[in-house]
Amino acid sequence: MPSAILALNAGSSSLKFGLYEADLSGEPRSMARGAVGLGDLRSLTARGPDGKTLLEKELPGNGLEDAIGELLRWADSWTGQGLVAAGHRIVH
Repeated sequence: MPSAILALNAGSSSLKFGLYEADLSGEPRSMARGAVGLGDLRSLTARGPDGKTLLEKELPGNGLEDAIGELLRWADSWTGQGLVAAGHRIVH
């Protein structure tokens, strides 16, 4: 898998994300998207561009930091090359 860019969108009950191929030849290509559930039962789900489930798991720990750490570990291992950039979408 190629290197990737992680886009985050934090809300009050979930942290949504998109993982995109880091390719300078044109528009970013979606590799995966999903969410980290931040309620009482924390979870991490990821789906490929075709909608196929790549990951569904409950998360240990109880902080946002633990949940983001799990997301970063999964993204690094799934891409095989790691992340080259990450950003957060901010809406006012």
